[in-house]
Amino acid sequence: MKKIDLTILISFLLISLGGAIRKWMTSSSVINLFITAFPVICIFIILIFFKKELPKERKLYNTEYSVALTIYLILLIPMAVNPLNHTIVHGVVGILLHSSFWLLLFAYFSNRDIINFKKLIPYFVVLSIIQVVIGLIQYNSSPDDPINQYIQSGISNIYEEEPQEEIIYAATVDKATRASGTFSYIGGYSSYIFFLLYLLLSCYIQAKNKYILIGLFFLSAIGTLTTGSRSSILIYIVTITCFVFFQVKEKTTLIRGLFLTILLFILNIGLNDITGIQHQLQNAIDNISTRIIENREEGSQRISGPINTLLDSGSEYIIFGVGLGTSYQGINSLLGSSKYGGTVPIEHEIGRILLDGGYPLLLLKLILFFLLIKNIYGNKSFYLIVLPITFLATIITTNPYTNFYLALGIILLDYSLYKNENNSLPLG
Repeated sequence: MKKIDLTILISFLLISLGGAIRKWMTSSSVINLFITAFPVICIFIILIFFKKELPKERKLYNTEYSVALTIYLILLIPMAVNPLNHTIVHGVVGILLHSSFWLLLFAYFSNRDIINFKKLIPYFVVLSIIQVVIGLIQYNSSPDDPINQYIQSGISNIYEEEPQEEIIYAATVDKATRASGTFSYIGGYSSYIFFLLYLLLSCYIQAKNKYILIGLFFLSAIGTLTTGSRSSILIYIVTITCFVFFQVKEKTTLIRGLFLTILLFILNIGLNDITGIQHQLQNAIDNISTRIIENREEGSQRISGPINTLLDSGSEYIIFGVGLGTSYQGINSLLGSSKYGGTVPIEHEIGRILLDGGYPLLLLKLILFFLLIKNIYGNKSFYLIVLPITFLATIITTNPYTNFYLALGIILLDYSLYKNENNSLPLG
C-alpha cells in the first residue's frame, strides 16, 4: 500500500473511531483536544503526503486550480481578521475549515490520472459494516444506555434526572434512539452515511459483485434511516434517484440487482423474517414517518430557511460577516464566541457562510462550485441537482466530518467514473 493510501486510511480510522475513544474509553482532556482538532487538520496532512507521492514533474495543482485557490485563500485572510471576530485563532481555524474541502478535491482533480484508490475500498466496506451495526444497536437501545452516550453540549445532558424535552427530541426519533455510531455526536454519524452512499455508487460503477452491491444498498438505507435525520433521507432519495436517471447508462446490472433484491426479500419474508431486516426497515420507516408528519413546519424550514436567510436575514452583519470560524462550535466551546455570532441563523450551510464571511464568501464558494462541476467526471445534471440540495439541506463547511467524508465520497465516485470511461469497462 502506498503512503498516500495508508495516510488516507489512518485518517479515516482516526476520524471515524475518535468519538468511540472519547465516549467509551477515556475523558483525558489532551486526547479529547487531539480528537477534536484532527478532523480540522487531517485533509492538510493528506495533502502533504499526497505531494510527496507525486512524480517530480507533477504539481499538486494544475494552473487553473492553482490560480483559483490562490485568489480564494488570499481573499479569506481579511475575512479571518474581521474586527468583529472573537479571536485570531477563530480566524485561522476558519481558513482551515473553509479551504480544506476545495484543496483536497482540486488536488485530486489535478492528478486523477495517476491515482488508484482500489485497494482502499475493501477497508471502507468493512468499516461501514461495523459502523452501521453499532448504529443499529444504538437505535434499538434506550437513550440512557451507555452505548448511546454523546459528547456534545446539550445532548449529553439527557442523562440528567429531568432532561429538557428538546434534548430528548434531538436524541430520539419517535420510539427509537438516533444513532451516532462511533462518533461523539449524531451529526458525525450522519456525515459518515453520506460517504457510505457515495461508496455504494462507486462500487456500482466498478461493477462489483451483486451481493456486495445489495449489501451496501441495505447498509446505506438502514444507516440513513437510523440517523433519524430528515435531511439525510432527502439527500439519500434524491442522490439514488438522480444516479439511476443520469449516471447509469447500461441498466443490466441495475435490473439484475433489483430482481435479486426482490427475490431475497421475498425469501426472507417466507422464512418469517429470519434476518430481521424487514422488521428493522419497517420500524425505522414508521419512526421517521411519525417525526416528519408531526414536525412538518419545522421540516419545511430545512429548505426554506437557507433561502429566507439569503434574501433577508434581518442582520446588519450579513453583508461581510462577523469573521471566519465564528459559526464553528468546536472552537467556540474552547475559546468562547463573538458577541455578534447570534445575529445570523446558523442551522444551515448558507447561514454559516454568511455569518463567517458574508456575501463575498458565498460568491467565492459559488465560483469554486462551478469550477468543480466543470471538471468533474460523469453526467453534470447529477451533480447540479444533488450537490446544491446537499448544501441546502445539511451543514458542510463548519462540520469537519462532512467536509472530509463528502469530499472523499465525491472523489471515489469521480475516480470510478474516470477509470470506467478511460479503461472502457462496462458500466452495468
